[in-house]
Amino acid sequence: ASKSKRARPTAFLVLGMHRSGTSAVARTLNLLGAALPDKLIGANEFNEKGHWEPIALVAFNDRLLTAIGSHWSALRTIDMHRLENADTWIDELHTLITSNYPDKQDIVIKDPRLCLLVPIYTQVLTRMGYKLHSLIPIRDPLEVTASLKRRDGMNGRYAALLWLRHVLEAERQTRDIDRHIFCYSEFLDNWRTALGPALGQFSEIQPQSDPDIIAAIDDHLDPALRHHTHDATDFGNEYGPMGEWAATAFDLLKRDKGGIA
Repeated sequence: ASKSKRARPTAFLVLGMHRSGTSAVARTLNLLGAALPDKLIGANEFNEKGHWEPIALVAFNDRLLTAIGSHWSALRTIDMHRLENADTWIDELHTLITSNYPDKQDIVIKDPRLCLLVPIYTQVLTRMGYKLHSLIPIRDPLEVTASLKRRDGMNGRYAALLWLRHVLEAERQTRDIDRHIFCYSEFLDNWRTALGPALGQFSEIQPQSDPDIIAAIDDHLDPALRHHTHDATDFGNEYGPMGEWAATAFDLLKRDKGGIA
């Protein structure tokens, strides 16, 4: 079939709290055929195999959050009504996506800030003709807080609340679009099973049985790079009520991958 007769391309939105495996998910989708821009944030000591975040869109997201009086590490709920000249921001995002991604191909957009900015991205991408599919990897919040303490020197209780904010915001804002919620640990154990329905969203048949692709993905998903693990009973002892709230949300999402009603 010609490309003109194929289904609309899919825009995969990888949503998840910082330090939750979003980089690994984005790269896996990329290896399976979803396009990424050439200019990406590179690897560093905290993300040894790369971030896979578009430089232009991360900069845009930071500016947008600043414009509405927020930041990725702020806890206050975002009020998009505080955004002045909203049409100008929407037009800029449209231009950035158009210039950074190949036309009419499946694409993957990854930045933890997306958890807070789902509405503007869904509006623009839908207008551009993409199908939307959000992937929400959830990682044990105590592992995330340990990673944020190491990377940013962040207070553990604050980090637990920040995890809660990002996860709940991503869940709430994706209830009306196709989505898939899964555990990061399960993804590392078996990426094909964990990604599940997302693998069927590609607009062109992908060679998921290709040994070279499988080898590349397996090499990228090195379990040794998961530096923080723990026993679930540590929640309450470690962070008190904040840890208990995060633990409750994590448990609900693990038991009902469709989300929290």
